[in-house]
Amino acid sequence: MGHCTPKDAAPAEDAVGTDLAPGTGPAPAPVAANYADRVWGREAMQPTRDDLRRHHGGGTFSKVTIDLAELTIAKGHEGYRFETDAWFGGDINRLALKAEGEGTFGEAIEGVDFKALYSRAIGPYFNLQGGLRQEIGHGPDRTHAVIGIEGLAPYWFEVDAYLSLSTQGELRASASAEYDQRLTQRLILQPKIEFELSAQDIPALGIGGRVLERRGGAPSALRDRARVRALCRHRA
Repeated sequence: MGHCTPKDAAPAEDAVGTDLAPGTGPAPAPVAANYADRVWGREAMQPTRDDLRRHHGGGTFSKVTIDLAELTIAKGHEGYRFETDAWFGGDINRLALKAEGEGTFGEAIEGVDFKALYSRAIGPYFNLQGGLRQEIGHGPDRTHAVIGIEGLAPYWFEVDAYLSLSTQGELRASASAEYDQRLTQRLILQPKIEFELSAQDIPALGIGGRVLERRGGAPSALRDRARVRALCRHRA
């Protein structure tokens, strides 16, 4: 007496949930919420269940963001610059559209960079993307196959990196990082850094002229306009 271990009581055959005895056995099958099937039948209820899933985690959504709308006012050099992106789809698979460009009022647009990408979530914070990139206005028009990644890095840095190969065999890479620093509840300081690299000099696009590094005999040249910017946004 006092040292014996009582045997676990055998659970009832129909025991579920907390009625089961504690232990390390496999989890029981979930109870299906199919009570309405008893009245209306499974075939009649299935379309309703499918519609419920679409509205609770399996839906299709969309978002359009104008990240930058910049106006430059200078004597004889009034210009503009914009960056926008949009996506359409669900939590895992999306169509992502990105565009940025600049120009001077009264003149032909200096350049537009447009991307159409298939985006797939590869984790809670990052998306793997692939598709096409079209450049208009930067010298001869260029079409690229592009693959890249974007997401939210630790400490809330929004980052992206893309590798593109043009129809002319030109290999280029770009990367950017930005951070939203709240100054007040409505005013946000947004520093951003952008780089664009090319494996070859491309005189038609004004790319090249300065070698950053050499690996395996292949030079990498920095595009003329790597940018660092900081702007303030007012949140309505």
